[in-house]
Amino acid sequence: MSRNRSKLDITHNLPAGGFRLNHKRRNKIEIIRDILELCSSGSNKSDIIYRCNMNSVRLAPLLDALLSMGLLEKTNNSGATNFYRTTHQGYRFLKS
Repeated sequence: MSRNRSKLDITHNLPAGGFRLNHKRRNKIEIIRDILELCSSGSNKSDIIYRCNMNSVRLAPLLDALLSMGLLEKTNNSGATNFYRTTHQGYRFLKS
């Protein structure tokens, strides 16, 4: 190896801008689509955060917007847990 690089040093092959495994940033429409598809069978907030790879700070305004547009509905499933389901209007949005 040249210039005192050890055999385990693989950082010299990384791109200058950082290393990503073909991950591209989703736009807002793609995020909304992911949420609506997940909620088609009903999901709680924690499940949406985990499966849609989001945090609660970014998710809260999106859920509020989807609820106000009528694309999602919020129900209480067995007490205190809020459950989100895609509405008929949400399904129409997914098909378009």
